[in-house]
Amino acid sequence: MTASKLLSLVSFIAGVLSTPIKRDGIPSFVLDYAPLVYLDTAETYNPGPISSQLLHTAPSVQGGPSPLTLDNLGQLNSLGGSSISLDSTDDFTTYPSWLNGVAPDSTGKVAGGPSSAIIVNDYQNGTVYAFYMYFYNFNLGDKPWILGYYAGNHVGDWEHNAIKFTNGQPESIWYSQHSSGEAFTYAATQKIGQRPVSYSAKGTHANYAQPDTHDHTIPGLNLPFTFVITDTTSQGALWDPTLNSYQYSYHAADNTFTAFDGVSPTSWLDFQGTWGDPQLLTSDSRQRETLGISVTAEWTGGPTGPDDKQLNRPWICAATSCPVYTSLRARDEEEKEEEEEEEEEEEELV
Repeated sequence: MTASKLLSLVSFIAGVLSTPIKRDGIPSFVLDYAPLVYLDTAETYNPGPISSQLLHTAPSVQGGPSPLTLDNLGQLNSLGGSSISLDSTDDFTTYPSWLNGVAPDSTGKVAGGPSSAIIVNDYQNGTVYAFYMYFYNFNLGDKPWILGYYAGNHVGDWEHNAIKFTNGQPESIWYSQHSSGEAFTYAATQKIGQRPVSYSAKGTHANYAQPDTHDHTIPGLNLPFTFVITDTTSQGALWDPTLNSYQYSYHAADNTFTAFDGVSPTSWLDFQGTWGDPQLLTSDSRQRETLGISVTAEWTGGPTGPDDKQLNRPWICAATSCPVYTSLRARDEEEKEEEEEEEEEEEELV
């Protein structure tokens, strides 16, 4: 690390540890332990203001509110619910400049409006789950050598970290990665001060606990070696999502949200559709796909929003139980052991 970069990092740390952006009512520990996010050094598609997506897209149905805003986006549900998509008004395959989002400034802030949402679910028994939702205008997929093109590109991208607190103390952290993710104890994670660090992968924005090359050829399995489909993370620009965020309380009983400041929009959280165009058909000349395998498509569908991220989960993992690693090294060792066991089972069957 150069002297100038070290000085910038020290200045940044001093700033984020002394000036938390807090809304009335949100538990202080939710912000005190909020993750800091390192973007990749080669990142082109930065976080984007959530509202900016509505400036460059239009709903796939007619008859919705006009103009469409974060205050009325949820009204689209009555016109088609989850079948509705927010479709780019530009040809997204030409990579229009708005897809690039906004790079964090020297303080770690993304300008232009909130690009993250912090959602708090208080279980009323000493357990609190805090979800740190990160928005990007675009997801650049991976480029496997076997394909020769980026597969999995899509307009709109939601990723997140989740922290389980017990009596105000951070216990474990979830790092979302594509359709799955990994969990670690708070003690195991890298930190700046007391705030855990999340590494956002180049293009795909999957979240990892350390800088590295991460294989995810097999969905839901982060292999301890590189194979075909990989993510890359490194210490690029440092983003502090709390500096420009919406902050909400989530009520699981009726699946509703309340803004801690009483004025931030909540309708957009109710939107059941996708935040980008649907997957291009193979009949579209702009689409590339290999051997008719859908997962190799160059242009895939946009993601659903925060409401679809298991906000009332019974454990730190997103959908099912999973190992909670007690060290970063333990994750690598356990994945390697699982791979060796699978190979031994295959040999026994031969």
